[in-house]
Amino acid sequence: MKRFHIMTAAIAVTGFFLGILIPELIRTGGGSYAGLVSMYGLREFGMKRLDILSLLPYVAGVRLRTILFLWMSCYTPPGLFLHMAYLFWISLLSGILLSVFVLRQGYMGFLLFLCCLLPQWLLYLSALARELKFLGKKRRLLHRADSLPVRTMRLADWKELTGMLLLMAAGSVVEAGIGLKVFQIFLQYL
Repeated sequence: MKRFHIMTAAIAVTGFFLGILIPELIRTGGGSYAGLVSMYGLREFGMKRLDILSLLPYVAGVRLRTILFLWMSCYTPPGLFLHMAYLFWISLLSGILLSVFVLRQGYMGFLLFLCCLLPQWLLYLSALARELKFLGKKRRLLHRADSLPVRTMRLADWKELTGMLLLMAAGSVVEAGIGLKVFQIFLQYL
């Protein structure tokens, strides 16, 4: 179990720091980061009126499908790989976002990064942590006994799924309703 935690942390840290390096590695010869994040596009987004009722189904659909796919993969042999690939991808994108915002806006870029993540990612990361814990439990059971009972669902599995889906749904509501509005407000002061 300790190896699982170390591997998870190593993948997350590696993805994040690789993401921080990518903008510098792919910048154009003149040193411009113009293609990575358009300040014009951010300014335009800051002035748009958000339609939460049409945005919420899209955000919820993407987030709920992702956690449902990860949960189902816990019952399959490539489940560990899929979870680690998703964790690496999220960490990589976070690193890229932080790096680009800091390169563009200085210390204000760090605040812009936090506005992108908070408050919805507190809920999303809680669901992902529960998902990784669920995966670890399934893997321990797989190594301990016959794999047949591990691949069947029990009442506790359904409760875990319900908890993760509720966290993701709450995160989607917060992201579509509050998170994007906070981001817009912050963009007005850049």
